[in-house]
Amino acid sequence: MTEVSRKLPTRKRAKKSVAPSLWERKSEKVSTGGRTCTIHFNKPANQAKVSTKSAYEILDLKVDTTKTLIKKLHEGFQYKSYKYLVDYLEISNSDLSQIVGINNRTLTRRKSRGRFDTDESERILRVAGLLEHATSLFKDKDKALNWLKSPKKALDGKSPLEYADTSVGIEKVNDLLGRLEYGVYT
Repeated sequence: MTEVSRKLPTRKRAKKSVAPSLWERKSEKVSTGGRTCTIHFNKPANQAKVSTKSAYEILDLKVDTTKTLIKKLHEGFQYKSYKYLVDYLEISNSDLSQIVGINNRTLTRRKSRGRFDTDESERILRVAGLLEHATSLFKDKDKALNWLKSPKKALDGKSPLEYADTSVGIEKVNDLLGRLEYGVYT
């Protein structure tokens, strides 16, 4: 008797919608009613903790409570916070002023005054929060900046930073980051 071994065709796995380094396959044994079964699922990979800066650290704000943050917003952020954000994003003053909706003449006045208005400070904080979200997802500042500056089909061919010039745009970009974080096809 001879056995004929036949090789079965292998299935090609579909590509995941997010970088494979963000997810890993996990298994867990569950016992119920005397039966044990194994459940397989995808879980965010346990990567080495990467030091990511919070939005407050990016802007060099000393904030420990919501009350302190609100006070700083009402006072208006110092101009140096804006400069820290420009440096962290590695973009020009005029590019960031366009994103946060401050024209160049107003920006020059804010520089001489040393402070921004409350609504301008809020917009600066939202962009810093977006940067914090992207950096925590990608675990790397350079990858986060690359993602934020690259055009996305989900954003009508605009980069996330270009799209973040309104509160609705920032919400959409944060939603897109959330979808990537949880492996939802975008």
